[in-house]
Amino acid sequence: MTPFPFSDDDLNQINAHGLSLDEVQRQLALFGSSPPYLNLVAPCTPGNGIVVFEPGDVQALMEAFTSERRPYRLVKFVPASGAASRMFKTLLKYLHRGEEISKTAITSAALAGDGDAKGSLNSWTRWSGLLFSGTFNRCCPKTGILPMTF
Repeated sequence: MTPFPFSDDDLNQINAHGLSLDEVQRQLALFGSSPPYLNLVAPCTPGNGIVVFEPGDVQALMEAFTSERRPYRLVKFVPASGAASRMFKTLLKYLHRGEEISKTAITSAALAGDGDAKGSLNSWTRWSGLLFSGTFNRCCPKTGILPMTF
């Protein structure tokens, strides 16, 4: 591993964080290679990766959070892999063109070689397993988009 050059200020900050120079170099080297792809088994749903609190427990949990949060720094993490953008790309393309948004239309485009349509069909065949599918389908009539019934 090629060492990264650090200034005296960098070294002071590294020490202030309780890190060794080797550990910082190891972490920086991680940026030089892509992480391995994950094989996802299923979407997260309540009971499968998502914990849903009972309404009666919420107040006690909020009080516990309030009393224990002081020594910690809070960070909001919003993953943005682009998967949602890719999933809706074809839907939005058809919506902006004013074209029919149906399984028949998207399938025809996919069979004609449209890669976006192929990707959308792949995503939509698993639509009902997505956490937000019910909400999306209820909102569709208000937006003029047909619910996904693939």
